[in-house]
Amino acid sequence: MNNGGFVKPEIGFIYTENWFEEKQVQSYLVPLDAEGLKLTHEEVSAEPFAGMEWMIPTAVFVFITRSYFSSFLSEMGKDHYHLLKGMISRSWKKIKAGKEYTIVSLGSPNKLMKDNPYSSAFSVLIPLEDKRVIKFLVQKNLSEADLGDGLEAISDMLVSSEIVEKDYWKYILVAYDPDQKKLLFLDPTQP
Repeated sequence: MNNGGFVKPEIGFIYTENWFEEKQVQSYLVPLDAEGLKLTHEEVSAEPFAGMEWMIPTAVFVFITRSYFSSFLSEMGKDHYHLLKGMISRSWKKIKAGKEYTIVSLGSPNKLMKDNPYSSAFSVLIPLEDKRVIKFLVQKNLSEADLGDGLEAISDMLVSSEIVEKDYWKYILVAYDPDQKKLLFLDPTQP
């Protein structure tokens, strides 16, 4: 397992202080450690960001490179992918049980969406070869099972290479609709 350095990891777990302890992150990542797979994790300090709400980094995010889906997964099989989905699901369960805070400037109280359905604490990022990034926004009330279904839909999309061309500042924003059982492609300018 690689923590830092210049090796490009395939899976990473980035978290702000106070959400997870180092020992807990290690317990999540150790089962994923496999020959040929580069893992990383990093604790970062919470700091202010300015930008469109869905584009701002979440407090905790998991990133998975497309090469994981296109090469490593085909070699290791679905067993490893189920371990990865389990780690993401456990992380989401812990975050859902906590309290999310979004702090805004006193001069900007009306800039947040009133009923933002997506978590500001958790997301999954998938960097693509062309420098774009798929950002999987997770609904605040999404169950762990539906989160797994959403990850499966993203995996299917990546394997089939059917990626929507519309992006916003290099981000492709997606969410999973559990009622329709499909991915939704979101426009951050039209919430």
